Amino acid sequence: MEKYKITWRSFWAGDKGPEGPIPMRWNVNGWPTVYVLDAEGVIRSKTALGKTLDAKIEEWVKKAEAKK
Repeated sequence: MEKYKITWRSFWAGDKGPEGPIPMRWNVNGWPTVYVLDAEGVIRSKTALGKTLDAKIEEWVKKAEAKK
């Protein structure tokens, strides 16, 4: 994580890879798989990537900050 400057929560699926308990529970079918959860733990995205994902995250952060 330090080497690649990964600042977000992440996990290693272990030796079982995609057949491990977390990928099986979350229905992960490929790598990388990105789930974005909001401040309340609701999954907001399972498919957005790149600039689309960046724009959505900005939108969701603003909404979360407005609720404070």
